[in-house]
Amino acid sequence: MKVVKDVNENLKTVERMIKRASNKKASIILFPEYCLYVLLEKRLMKKYTKLVKNIQKLAKDYHIYVIFSHAQCIGKKFYNVSFLISDKGKIIGKHKKIFIMPEEKACGILRGREIKAFKTKFGKIAIPICWDSFNDLSSILMRKFQKLGAEFVLIPSYSMKFSDLSIKYFRTGLTANCLWNYAYVACASNIGNAIGMKSFGHSLIISPVKGIIREGSENKEELLIADLDTKILKRLEKWDKKYYKTTEEAFKSIKKLILS
Repeated sequence: MKVVKDVNENLKTVERMIKRASNKKASIILFPEYCLYVLLEKRLMKKYTKLVKNIQKLAKDYHIYVIFSHAQCIGKKFYNVSFLISDKGKIIGKHKKIFIMPEEKACGILRGREIKAFKTKFGKIAIPICWDSFNDLSSILMRKFQKLGAEFVLIPSYSMKFSDLSIKYFRTGLTANCLWNYAYVACASNIGNAIGMKSFGHSLIISPVKGIIREGSENKEELLIADLDTKILKRLEKWDKKYYKTTEEAFKSIKKLILS
C-alpha cells in the first residue's frame, strides 16, 4: 500500500483494498504500519486515535479480519499499536510496538511491554510491528510467540529504505525467524516516500517449509494472496520437540552472558 500524508486518501485506499480482498474470498487482510497517517505529532495522534472505529466498520461491512498499525493516545501516553479486528468488527487483539525507532521515540511514543498471541477461528495470531520482527534480538521475541502457540505472525511494517541492504536485511531476517519458529509469517510493507524517506515495499508471505511463497515489488501497490495450511505446523512442532529442549537448556545456561 502507498501511504500518503492525506488521512482521507489513506482511508479510501484501505477500503478499496479491503473490498478487493473480500471479493477474492480472503479471510484476513494485513496492512502496513501507520497505514492511516504518518505524521507523528501529538496533536494529530490525539485527533486520529478514533480512526480505529472506521476500520472496525469496514471489517464488519466486508466480513473480513483486518490487521493494521496505528498511533494511539492512551490516557496521556502515546504508543504504536497494532490491531487485530474480527470479521464482526470487534477488536480481539492489540500489540504495542516494543522495538520503537529513534524517530518514534523523538515524537513521544513509548515502547510496549507485553507479548501476546490471540486466539481466532484460524489459529493463534501474533501481531508484532515492523522492527519488532527483524532486529538482532527479534528471534527471542519470535520464540516467545511460538511458546504462546502462535501459528501466524502477521506484521505491519513501514519498511524504510536506509540503504541498498535494507531489503536483504528485512527478507533474510523474517525468513530465518519463520523457519526457526515454525509459524507462517506475513509482512505488509509501505511503498512511496510520504515522510521524506523512501520505503522499499517487498511485502512477504513466508512458509516455514517452502520459505518465501509470495513477494511484492518495491514500488507497486499489490494484493498478495495465499492459502496457508496449519496442519504442516503440527508436523513441524512434533519434530522440533526432539531438539527444542536441548537448545532451551543451552540458552538458559548462557542467558546472562547473552543479555548482559
